Amino acid sequence: MSEGQAVFPKAPVELVAVEVRFRNSDRLRRPEVLDKLQRALEDLLPIRHDEQMVAVALGGQMVDQPYEQVVLFIDPTETTSAAIRSTALTVETTRYKDFTTFRDVVYRCMVALAELQVVPAVERVGLRFVDEIRVAEPIEDAGSWEHWLSGDLLAARSIGEPNRLSMLQGTMQFETGEHTNLVVRYAMLTGPGVVQPASLRPRETAPSGPFFVLDIDSYWQPLPDHPREFDPEFIAVLLDKLLAPVEETFRRGAITNRRRNVPGEQS
Repeated sequence: MSEGQAVFPKAPVELVAVEVRFRNSDRLRRPEVLDKLQRALEDLLPIRHDEQMVAVALGGQMVDQPYEQVVLFIDPTETTSAAIRSTALTVETTRYKDFTTFRDVVYRCMVALAELQVVPAVERVGLRFVDEIRVAEPIEDAGSWEHWLSGDLLAARSIGEPNRLSMLQGTMQFETGEHTNLVVRYAMLTGPGVVQPASLRPRETAPSGPFFVLDIDSYWQPLPDHPREFDPEFIAVLLDKLLAPVEETFRRGAITNRRRNVPGEQS
């Protein structure tokens, strides 16, 4: 996933997303502002959906204003979208080609927002990759993944040997720099997959069965009293920095060379 490239050419990337979270902007609820944004993006994301989503506070309690306005701008293939809320811009794709192409879409959306002068200080920027790894060989337990995934990732299974490990999942968080962190979530699962975005077409229709999911979130979050001015140039450079630890995670062997060389759709 270096400039214009993937860490390996046939990556099982199901979803890539960028979220730019900012302080609440009431102007992003105004129809005239959203209409201007639509016109600015109509050559890139011409399909518009206006939705009302339920907002839930921690603990499952409804907040005073239970519905949040969300405007989705979607490309003609329905594989890339930009979601606009009063507190965030989220760009997602289920057809990831390379980082440069995806970052350019994110940048276009940020510039459109910046020109409207509707975004207050930025509180968090996150870059997320979700991989769903499937193989043709039978997967009976965690030991079946040892040829496909790093031994370091599977090492915890030795704690309960010789018993059969029927479930494996976990979360790791690493400090990667000043105000930046990397969260890696992983799980051995069975089913149709965890990435099922309601508004986008999935990368492919995978049969229900065993798979291993790697969910990697690389993010920047300054101290609460030191938010950053919304600046597309700064965020574009920041996204390159956030990509680096994701790339390093794969290079250190989250997925083995055997899985890298499985024929399939190029990411």
